[in-house]
Amino acid sequence: MYPDSEYAVEELTDPTTPSGPGEADQVYLITPKNGGPEEPILVEAKGVNADLGSKLVRDKRVQQGTREYVEDLAENEPSAKVSDAIDKALRDGTLKYVVIRPTVDSSGRWTGSVVQQFNIDKYGGTNEYNRAARIRS
Repeated sequence: MYPDSEYAVEELTDPTTPSGPGEADQVYLITPKNGGPEEPILVEAKGVNADLGSKLVRDKRVQQGTREYVEDLAENEPSAKVSDAIDKALRDGTLKYVVIRPTVDSSGRWTGSVVQQFNIDKYGGTNEYNRAARIRS
């Protein structure tokens, strides 16, 4: 999706430490090498048959993929670097929020991934998808 020849990719989350419940799975800053604006991306990494999770936020259950869920992540993420990036991108309207799921064949072998972008606009976007892309091996 972002070739090294065209983009600088910085992972803000620690890839050596698994995320816990209510923490961001992966957060990246993508910067075009030709000088365009940086693009923050929040990734929900799911298993083949995994559903989106939810959590209680101020006595209300909110689901992954919603703006309320991301706002709570920004407030409660243990890493200041990650929470600051999410908060700034939410305020700027530049955050891309996606879920990525692997696809497998009948033998269980990985065949690619499906990436779907959530609609989290400031008008209370739901966890409906804006667009989907299939990445093949």
